[in-house]
Amino acid sequence: MNIRHPQIDFPPLTERTATDMIVIHHTGGSDVDASAIQINQWHINQKYSCIGYHFVIRKDGTVEVGRPEWAVGAHAYGENYHTLGIHLSGDFEQAAPTQAQIQACSELVADLCRDYQIPVDREHIVGHCDLMATACPGKNLYSLLPEIISRANKIHHVTPVPVNGKPVENIFDLARRYESNGDPAAIGHGYGLYQFTKKNRAHVR
Repeated sequence: MNIRHPQIDFPPLTERTATDMIVIHHTGGSDVDASAIQINQWHINQKYSCIGYHFVIRKDGTVEVGRPEWAVGAHAYGENYHTLGIHLSGDFEQAAPTQAQIQACSELVADLCRDYQIPVDREHIVGHCDLMATACPGKNLYSLLPEIISRANKIHHVTPVPVNGKPVENIFDLARRYESNGDPAAIGHGYGLYQFTKKNRAHVR
């Protein structure tokens, strides 16, 4: 999973104190491969403080970081205080998400569920339309939520490789082990190599 950090200037934001649900969205209206920077400008034009989603998945499967992961989002009215928002670029009322998007979404969901100890099930991985009256994330993506959850479950339940003879409980534990040895925090399990903190998720090549 390739993760990019676009250059976005964020205003002061409120830190989220609970995380127990992931909400899936689409662009809608037009089947465009919208970037996090584009969406940020759209949301600012709509009087948001900045991009409301925490992650944007482009059609080639690249994940772009949006609003900081630790911050309260602006993507699901009345539910932002406890949720993370993932946006897949495209209009999935008309088109279908790419396989690269589905795989990246599955890996990201597995990653976030592990980090925040969220159950990988249909109750906790929801479409925007499950929370309010909207067509989002579009019928062609919404119908694939069970597949995304199934793939995420397979990734989520991979047994981590022990480091220094000790079991690794989560991705942050692994990062700390590497860093304590003076190495960059390298994390695998199908995600590529990353350096993680709660407030920063950086891709290390």
